[in-house]
Amino acid sequence: MFLGWRIYAIRRDSVGGVNADSDHPDVCKYARDNDSVIFREYEKIGYKTMYSEDYGSRDRIFLELQRVQGSGGEPSLSNCFEWHTAQLDYFGKFLRAYNGTPKFVINWSTAPCHDDPNLLYHADEDFYNFLEKHEKRLQNAFIFFMGDHGPRYGVVARAEMGKREINNPLLHISVPHWLRNNTQLTKNMEENSQRMILQYDIYETLKDILRYAPESNFTDFAYVEREKDNDNNGTSLLRPFPEPLRHRNCRNIAVHTAYCMCEFDKELVYNETLIKDAKMVVIQEINAIFRQFNVTNFCANHKLDQIISIKGFIPTKRTRMFEVFFRSTLGKGEFTVVLKLDDSGRLVRAGEFLRLNKYGDQADCIAALYADLRPICYCKKQKKPKPKN
Repeated sequence: MFLGWRIYAIRRDSVGGVNADSDHPDVCKYARDNDSVIFREYEKIGYKTMYSEDYGSRDRIFLELQRVQGSGGEPSLSNCFEWHTAQLDYFGKFLRAYNGTPKFVINWSTAPCHDDPNLLYHADEDFYNFLEKHEKRLQNAFIFFMGDHGPRYGVVARAEMGKREINNPLLHISVPHWLRNNTQLTKNMEENSQRMILQYDIYETLKDILRYAPESNFTDFAYVEREKDNDNNGTSLLRPFPEPLRHRNCRNIAVHTAYCMCEFDKELVYNETLIKDAKMVVIQEINAIFRQFNVTNFCANHKLDQIISIKGFIPTKRTRMFEVFFRSTLGKGEFTVVLKLDDSGRLVRAGEFLRLNKYGDQADCIAALYADLRPICYCKKQKKPKPKN
Protein backbone atom coordinates (compact mmCIF):
# COMPACT_ATOMS: atom_id res chain seq x y z
CA MET A 1 0.00 0.00 0.00
CA PHE A 2 2.89 2.37 0.67
CA LEU A 3 5.20 1.02 -2.05
CA GLY A 4 2.84 -0.13 -4.79
CA TRP A 5 4.64 -3.48 -4.91
CA ARG A 6 3.23 -6.97 -5.30
CA ILE A 7 5.04 -8.57 -2.37
CA TYR A 8 3.20 -11.88 -2.33
CA ALA A 9 2.53 -14.37 -5.10
CA ILE A 10 -1.00 -14.37 -6.48
CA ARG A 11 -2.97 -17.61 -6.55
CA ARG A 12 -6.22 -17.82 -8.50
CA ASP A 13 -6.61 -21.60 -8.36
CA SER A 14 -10.10 -21.41 -6.89
CA VAL A 15 -11.58 -19.16 -9.60
CA GLY A 16 -9.34 -19.67 -12.61
CA GLY A 17 -7.12 -17.08 -14.22
CA VAL A 18 -3.36 -16.75 -14.28
CA ASN A 19 -1.22 -16.98 -11.15
CA ALA A 20 1.55 -14.39 -10.70
CA ASP A 21 4.79 -14.47 -8.77
CA SER A 22 5.90 -11.82 -6.31
CA ASP A 23 7.74 -8.95 -7.96
CA HIS A 24 9.75 -8.42 -4.74
CA PRO A 25 10.21 -11.86 -3.13
CA ASP A 26 13.10 -10.72 -0.91
CA VAL A 27 11.33 -7.67 0.51
CA CYS A 28 11.68 -8.81 4.14
CA LYS A 29 15.34 -9.79 3.91
CA TYR A 30 16.87 -6.33 3.54
CA ALA A 31 16.43 -2.81 4.89
CA ARG A 32 14.05 -0.72 2.79
CA ASP A 33 15.56 2.69 3.59
CA ASN A 34 16.29 3.58 -0.04
CA ASP A 35 13.00 2.41 -1.56
CA SER A 36 10.30 4.79 -2.75
CA VAL A 37 8.02 4.42 0.28
CA ILE A 38 5.27 6.95 -0.30
CA PHE A 39 5.91 9.06 2.80
CA ARG A 40 9.58 9.38 1.78
CA GLU A 41 8.37 10.84 -1.52
CA TYR A 42 6.35 13.41 0.43
CA GLU A 43 9.41 14.25 2.51
CA LYS A 44 11.39 15.06 -0.64
CA ILE A 45 9.16 18.04 -1.42
CA GLY A 46 9.13 19.42 2.11
CA TYR A 47 6.45 17.53 4.00
CA LYS A 48 6.99 16.69 7.66
CA THR A 49 6.09 13.05 8.28
CA MET A 50 4.98 11.02 11.26
CA TYR A 51 4.51 7.25 11.59
CA SER A 52 2.81 5.90 14.68
CA GLU A 53 1.62 2.38 15.48
CA ASP A 54 0.89 0.51 18.67
CA TYR A 55 2.39 -2.82 17.65
CA GLY A 56 6.07 -3.35 16.93
CA SER A 57 8.15 -6.43 16.30
CA ARG A 58 11.60 -5.46 17.54
CA ASP A 59 12.06 -1.72 17.47
CA ARG A 60 9.23 0.54 18.49
CA ILE A 61 8.25 2.89 15.69
CA PHE A 62 6.24 4.94 18.15
CA LEU A 63 8.83 6.00 20.73
CA GLU A 64 6.27 7.89 22.79
CA LEU A 65 4.41 4.62 23.31
CA GLN A 66 7.62 2.92 24.38
CA ARG A 67 8.16 5.63 26.96
CA VAL A 68 4.60 5.30 28.24
CA GLN A 69 4.61 1.51 28.19
CA GLY A 70 7.90 1.23 30.03
CA SER A 71 8.93 -2.33 30.77
CA GLY A 72 5.96 -3.84 28.96
CA GLY A 73 2.24 -4.44 29.20
CA GLU A 74 -0.79 -2.24 28.83
CA PRO A 75 -0.01 1.41 29.63
CA SER A 76 -3.44 1.59 31.27
CA LEU A 77 -2.17 -0.74 33.99
CA SER A 78 0.07 2.00 35.35
CA ASN A 79 -1.46 5.11 33.73
CA CYS A 80 -4.90 6.58 33.18
CA PHE A 81 -5.02 6.09 29.41
CA GLU A 82 -4.76 3.42 26.74
CA TRP A 83 -2.47 3.02 23.73
CA HIS A 84 -4.82 4.70 21.28
CA THR A 85 -5.24 7.74 23.53
CA ALA A 86 -1.46 8.08 23.83
CA GLN A 87 -1.21 7.93 20.05
CA LEU A 88 -3.94 10.50 19.53
CA ASP A 89 -2.28 12.84 22.01
CA TYR A 90 1.03 12.53 20.14
CA PHE A 91 -0.78 12.97 16.82
CA GLY A 92 -2.32 16.20 18.11
CA LYS A 93 1.09 17.54 19.14
CA PHE A 94 2.39 16.84 15.64
CA LEU A 95 -0.53 18.70 14.03
CA ARG A 96 0.15 21.73 16.22
CA ALA A 97 3.86 21.75 15.33
CA TYR A 98 5.53 23.00 12.13
CA ASN A 99 3.04 25.78 11.39
CA GLY A 100 2.71 26.45 7.67
CA THR A 101 4.42 23.18 6.71
CA PRO A 102 2.45 20.37 4.98
CA LYS A 103 2.26 17.09 6.88
CA PHE A 104 1.89 13.40 6.07
CA VAL A 105 0.77 11.13 8.92
CA ILE A 106 0.26 7.39 9.26
CA ASN A 107 -1.47 6.62 12.55
CA TRP A 108 -2.19 2.92 13.05
CA SER A 109 -4.14 1.79 16.12
CA THR A 110 -4.79 -1.91 16.70
CA ALA A 111 -5.18 -2.14 20.47
CA PRO A 112 -8.80 -0.88 20.72
CA CYS A 113 -10.34 -3.80 18.82
CA HIS A 114 -7.85 -6.20 17.21
CA ASP A 115 -8.73 -9.09 19.53
CA ASP A 116 -12.42 -8.25 19.91
CA PRO A 117 -14.32 -5.91 17.54
CA ASN A 118 -16.90 -5.26 20.25
CA LEU A 119 -14.27 -3.30 22.17
CA LEU A 120 -14.03 -0.71 19.39
CA TYR A 121 -17.07 1.17 20.61
CA HIS A 122 -15.47 2.28 23.85
CA ALA A 123 -12.89 4.20 21.76
CA ASP A 124 -15.48 5.98 19.59
CA GLU A 125 -15.64 9.03 21.80
CA ASP A 126 -11.84 9.40 21.88
CA PHE A 127 -11.59 9.47 18.08
CA TYR A 128 -14.63 11.73 17.78
CA ASN A 129 -13.20 14.21 20.28
CA PHE A 130 -9.84 14.17 18.48
CA LEU A 131 -11.40 14.94 15.09
CA GLU A 132 -13.64 17.61 16.56
CA LYS A 133 -10.76 19.25 18.46
CA HIS A 134 -8.58 19.41 15.34
CA GLU A 135 -11.34 20.09 12.81
CA LYS A 136 -9.86 23.38 11.61
CA ARG A 137 -6.38 21.89 11.26
CA LEU A 138 -7.81 19.03 9.19
CA GLN A 139 -10.05 21.10 6.90
CA ASN A 140 -7.40 21.08 4.17
CA ALA A 141 -6.48 17.42 4.61
CA PHE A 142 -7.14 14.21 2.73
CA ILE A 143 -8.09 11.71 5.43
CA PHE A 144 -8.07 7.95 4.85
CA PHE A 145 -9.95 6.21 7.68
CA MET A 146 -9.42 2.50 7.18
CA GLY A 147 -8.51 -0.92 8.48
CA ASP A 148 -5.99 -3.47 7.20
CA HIS A 149 -8.33 -6.42 7.75
CA GLY A 150 -11.60 -7.26 9.44
CA PRO A 151 -12.22 -9.46 12.51
CA ARG A 152 -10.27 -12.67 11.97
CA TYR A 153 -11.57 -14.72 14.87
CA GLY A 154 -14.41 -14.93 17.32
CA VAL A 155 -18.18 -14.87 16.88
CA VAL A 156 -18.14 -11.87 14.52
CA ALA A 157 -15.65 -13.52 12.15
CA ARG A 158 -17.95 -16.52 11.78
CA ALA A 159 -21.04 -14.46 10.98
CA GLU A 160 -21.83 -13.91 7.30
CA MET A 161 -20.92 -10.21 7.43
CA GLY A 162 -17.74 -11.04 9.33
CA LYS A 163 -16.71 -13.50 6.62
CA ARG A 164 -17.06 -10.73 4.04
CA GLU A 165 -15.04 -8.28 6.09
CA ILE A 166 -12.16 -10.56 7.12
CA ASN A 167 -10.12 -9.57 4.07
CA ASN A 168 -12.20 -6.59 2.93
CA PRO A 169 -11.96 -3.89 5.60
CA LEU A 170 -13.61 -0.51 5.80
CA LEU A 171 -12.27 2.46 3.84
CA HIS A 172 -13.54 6.03 4.18
CA ILE A 173 -11.90 8.95 2.37
CA SER A 174 -12.54 12.54 3.37
CA VAL A 175 -11.35 15.25 0.96
CA PRO A 176 -10.48 18.86 1.87
CA HIS A 177 -13.47 21.16 2.39
CA TRP A 178 -12.55 23.34 -0.58
CA LEU A 179 -12.74 20.33 -2.93
CA ARG A 180 -16.16 19.06 -1.91
CA ASN A 181 -17.96 21.16 -4.53
CA ASN A 182 -15.83 19.79 -7.36
CA THR A 183 -18.45 17.83 -9.32
CA GLN A 184 -15.85 15.97 -11.39
CA LEU A 185 -14.08 14.70 -8.28
CA THR A 186 -17.34 13.78 -6.54
CA LYS A 187 -18.55 11.83 -9.57
CA ASN A 188 -15.27 9.93 -9.87
CA MET A 189 -15.19 8.94 -6.20
CA GLU A 190 -18.85 7.90 -6.13
CA GLU A 191 -18.33 5.65 -9.16
CA ASN A 192 -15.10 4.21 -7.79
CA SER A 193 -16.74 3.40 -4.45
CA GLN A 194 -18.73 0.73 -6.30
CA ARG A 195 -15.63 -0.96 -7.75
CA MET A 196 -13.19 -3.52 -6.40
CA ILE A 197 -10.62 -1.43 -4.54
CA LEU A 198 -7.03 -2.66 -4.19
CA GLN A 199 -4.19 -1.60 -1.92
CA TYR A 200 -2.43 -0.46 -5.10
CA ASP A 201 -5.23 2.08 -5.63
CA ILE A 202 -4.43 3.66 -2.26
CA TYR A 203 -0.80 4.01 -3.30
CA GLU A 204 -1.74 5.56 -6.66
CA THR A 205 -4.17 7.94 -4.92
CA LEU A 206 -1.47 9.13 -2.52
CA LYS A 207 0.88 9.56 -5.46
CA ASP A 208 -1.81 11.51 -7.34
CA ILE A 209 -2.21 13.92 -4.41
CA LEU A 210 1.56 14.40 -4.39
CA ARG A 211 2.39 14.63 -8.11
CA TYR A 212 -0.48 14.97 -10.55
CA ALA A 213 -3.36 16.82 -8.89
CA PRO A 214 -1.11 19.80 -7.95
CA GLU A 215 -0.30 20.33 -11.66
CA SER A 216 -3.84 21.71 -12.16
CA ASN A 217 -4.03 23.15 -8.65
CA PHE A 218 -6.48 20.35 -7.83
CA THR A 219 -9.02 21.49 -10.44
CA ASP A 220 -8.72 18.74 -13.07
CA PHE A 221 -9.47 15.13 -12.14
CA ALA A 222 -9.66 13.62 -15.62
CA TYR A 223 -7.96 10.31 -16.37
CA VAL A 224 -4.14 10.38 -16.33
CA GLU A 225 -2.12 7.76 -18.21
CA ARG A 226 -0.62 5.20 -15.85
CA GLU A 227 3.13 4.98 -15.42
CA LYS A 228 4.84 2.14 -17.29
CA ASP A 229 6.09 0.45 -14.10
CA ASN A 230 2.55 0.18 -12.71
CA ASP A 231 1.90 -3.49 -13.49
CA ASN A 232 -0.53 -4.08 -10.62
CA ASN A 233 -3.33 -2.01 -12.19
CA GLY A 234 -3.33 0.55 -9.38
CA THR A 235 -5.57 3.53 -10.21
CA SER A 236 -6.11 6.78 -8.34
CA LEU A 237 -9.51 6.81 -6.67
CA LEU A 238 -9.77 10.52 -7.47
CA ARG A 239 -9.96 9.83 -11.21
CA PRO A 240 -12.04 7.68 -13.57
CA PHE A 241 -10.80 4.15 -14.12
CA PRO A 242 -9.58 3.39 -17.64
CA GLU A 243 -11.95 1.14 -19.59
CA PRO A 244 -10.01 -2.14 -19.17
CA LEU A 245 -9.90 -1.72 -15.38
CA ARG A 246 -13.59 -0.89 -14.95
CA HIS A 247 -14.39 -4.59 -15.12
CA ARG A 248 -12.25 -5.98 -12.33
CA ASN A 249 -13.09 -9.47 -11.20
CA CYS A 250 -11.56 -12.26 -9.14
CA ARG A 251 -9.66 -13.58 -12.15
CA ASN A 252 -7.81 -10.44 -13.17
CA ILE A 253 -7.13 -8.34 -10.06
CA ALA A 254 -3.54 -8.34 -8.83
CA VAL A 255 -4.29 -9.84 -5.42
CA HIS A 256 -4.89 -13.32 -4.06
CA THR A 257 -8.42 -14.66 -4.55
CA ALA A 258 -8.75 -14.97 -0.76
CA TYR A 259 -9.34 -11.21 -0.84
CA CYS A 260 -12.06 -11.44 -3.47
CA MET A 261 -15.73 -10.78 -2.71
CA CYS A 262 -17.05 -13.68 -4.80
CA GLU A 263 -19.73 -15.58 -2.88
CA PHE A 264 -20.93 -19.13 -3.47
CA ASP A 265 -23.77 -21.13 -1.99
CA LYS A 266 -22.36 -24.10 -0.08
CA GLU A 267 -23.66 -27.43 1.17
CA LEU A 268 -22.29 -29.84 3.77
CA VAL A 269 -20.25 -32.73 2.39
CA TYR A 270 -20.50 -36.24 3.86
CA ASN A 271 -18.36 -38.17 1.36
CA GLU A 272 -16.07 -40.27 3.58
CA THR A 273 -13.30 -40.57 0.99
CA LEU A 274 -13.17 -36.82 0.44
CA ILE A 275 -13.22 -36.15 4.19
CA LYS A 276 -10.35 -38.61 4.69
CA ASP A 277 -8.30 -36.94 1.95
CA ALA A 278 -9.07 -33.47 3.31
CA LYS A 279 -7.79 -34.46 6.77
CA MET A 280 -4.42 -35.33 5.26
CA VAL A 281 -4.18 -32.41 2.81
CA VAL A 282 -4.94 -29.56 5.23
CA ILE A 283 -2.19 -30.69 7.62
CA GLN A 284 0.32 -31.36 4.85
CA GLU A 285 -0.32 -27.97 3.28
CA ILE A 286 -0.20 -25.88 6.44
CA ASN A 287 3.07 -27.52 7.52
CA ALA A 288 4.51 -27.09 4.01
CA ILE A 289 4.26 -23.33 4.48
CA PHE A 290 6.75 -23.53 7.36
CA ARG A 291 9.23 -25.35 5.13
CA GLN A 292 8.64 -22.87 2.32
CA PHE A 293 9.59 -19.92 4.56
CA ASN A 294 12.31 -21.84 6.41
CA VAL A 295 10.76 -21.40 9.85
CA THR A 296 10.64 -25.05 10.89
CA ASN A 297 13.11 -24.29 13.69
CA PHE A 298 10.55 -21.92 15.16
CA CYS A 299 7.10 -23.26 14.26
CA ALA A 300 5.90 -26.70 15.35
CA ASN A 301 4.15 -28.98 12.87
CA HIS A 302 0.39 -29.07 13.19
CA LYS A 303 -1.54 -32.25 13.92
CA LEU A 304 -5.23 -32.59 13.21
CA ASP A 305 -7.57 -32.47 16.16
CA GLN A 306 -10.86 -32.43 14.27
CA ILE A 307 -12.49 -31.66 10.93
CA ILE A 308 -15.36 -29.45 12.07
CA SER A 309 -17.08 -29.20 8.69
CA ILE A 310 -16.54 -29.49 4.95
CA LYS A 311 -18.79 -27.52 2.62
CA GLY A 312 -18.88 -27.89 -1.15
CA PHE A 313 -19.32 -24.91 -3.44
CA ILE A 314 -22.62 -25.50 -5.27
CA PRO A 315 -22.73 -27.15 -7.79
CA THR A 316 -19.84 -29.23 -6.46
CA LYS A 317 -19.58 -31.38 -9.60
CA ARG A 318 -18.78 -28.23 -11.55
CA THR A 319 -16.81 -26.10 -9.08
CA ARG A 320 -14.97 -29.06 -7.47
CA MET A 321 -14.18 -26.68 -4.57
CA PHE A 322 -14.56 -27.27 -0.85
CA GLU A 323 -14.28 -25.07 2.24
CA VAL A 324 -12.68 -27.04 5.07
CA PHE A 325 -13.08 -25.89 8.68
CA PHE A 326 -10.72 -27.72 11.05
CA ARG A 327 -9.02 -27.59 14.44
CA SER A 328 -5.34 -28.27 15.19
CA THR A 329 -4.04 -29.82 18.37
CA LEU A 330 -1.56 -26.92 18.67
CA GLY A 331 -3.13 -24.18 20.76
CA LYS A 332 -6.55 -25.43 19.62
CA GLY A 333 -6.13 -23.24 16.55
CA GLU A 334 -9.20 -23.18 14.29
CA PHE A 335 -8.70 -22.60 10.57
CA THR A 336 -10.55 -22.56 7.29
CA VAL A 337 -9.06 -23.17 3.85
CA VAL A 338 -10.39 -23.81 0.34
CA LEU A 339 -9.38 -27.06 -1.37
CA LYS A 340 -10.05 -28.01 -4.98
CA LEU A 341 -10.09 -31.27 -6.93
CA ASP A 342 -7.56 -30.99 -9.76
CA ASP A 343 -7.92 -32.67 -13.15
CA SER A 344 -6.55 -35.92 -11.76
CA GLY A 345 -9.08 -35.94 -8.91
CA ARG A 346 -6.50 -35.01 -6.27
CA LEU A 347 -7.34 -32.49 -3.55
CA VAL A 348 -5.04 -29.44 -3.63
CA ARG A 349 -4.99 -26.17 -1.73
CA ALA A 350 -6.67 -23.33 -3.60
CA GLY A 351 -6.71 -20.62 -0.95
CA GLU A 352 -5.01 -19.20 2.12
CA PHE A 353 -5.37 -20.55 5.65
CA LEU A 354 -7.53 -18.17 7.69
CA ARG A 355 -7.34 -18.29 11.49
CA LEU A 356 -10.78 -18.14 13.12
CA ASN A 357 -9.85 -17.93 16.78
CA LYS A 358 -7.38 -15.91 18.81
CA TYR A 359 -3.70 -16.80 18.54
CA GLY A 360 -2.42 -14.23 21.06
CA ASP A 361 1.30 -14.67 21.75
CA GLN A 362 1.51 -18.23 20.38
CA ALA A 363 3.61 -17.04 17.41
CA ASP A 364 5.71 -14.28 18.96
CA CYS A 365 8.91 -16.13 18.01
CA ILE A 366 8.44 -15.20 14.33
CA ALA A 367 6.74 -11.82 14.77
CA ALA A 368 9.87 -10.00 13.65
CA LEU A 369 10.70 -12.37 10.78
CA TYR A 370 7.37 -13.24 9.20
CA ALA A 371 4.54 -11.37 10.85
CA ASP A 372 2.06 -12.67 8.28
CA LEU A 373 2.68 -16.25 9.43
CA ARG A 374 1.63 -15.54 13.01
CA PRO A 375 -1.98 -16.75 12.56
CA ILE A 376 -0.82 -20.25 11.56
CA CYS A 377 2.42 -20.63 13.55
CA TYR A 378 2.63 -22.20 17.01
CA CYS A 379 6.10 -21.57 18.42
CA LYS A 380 8.06 -24.56 19.67
CA LYS A 381 9.14 -22.42 22.61
CA GLN A 382 6.11 -20.90 24.27
CA LYS A 383 6.28 -18.10 26.81
CA LYS A 384 5.62 -19.17 30.35
CA PRO A 385 2.38 -17.70 31.70
CA LYS A 386 2.86 -14.81 34.08
CA PRO A 387 2.19 -15.77 37.71
CA LYS A 388 -1.04 -14.41 39.10
CA ASN A 389 -0.78 -12.13 42.10
